[in-house]
Amino acid sequence: MKKKYLRYTGLGFLIGIVVGNVIAFLPVLLGKRDFTLVSPVLKEELGSEGSAFLVQTLLSGLLGAVSFAGMLFYKRDDWSMIQSAAVHWLLILLFYFPIALYCGWISEEPREMLIMVLVMTAVYVLIWLFMNLRYRKQVKELNRKLEERG
Repeated sequence: MKKKYLRYTGLGFLIGIVVGNVIAFLPVLLGKRDFTLVSPVLKEELGSEGSAFLVQTLLSGLLGAVSFAGMLFYKRDDWSMIQSAAVHWLLILLFYFPIALYCGWISEEPREMLIMVLVMTAVYVLIWLFMNLRYRKQVKELNRKLEERG
């Protein structure tokens, strides 16, 4: 289990770095700010673009690591799928908001924060449904193969 936890955490850290930096770069792509690799809020907070990029990268990696390691909640036999999903989703939210606020990905405006919770919830539910349907299909296929053998 330790190896699996470390593998999930490491993979999540790498994916978090990529996703976090893409999120930070989105305003440039949308034409809402000039080219920069970090949010102006974080750059101003830390005093340089290099420092801001390093902190943003590490925090994005942390968020990814927590998100991926939290998927191990689904491996608990004593928890229901809904319980695992709820705890995993809450874990992601608890880490996302402080990181997103500090990095300047979102503002402290309550309306914007509510929109982010709704968007994150919708995306989480869609991913959960997709994965659940995929696993159910795999289980049916395995059961069919077992019936053919036995």
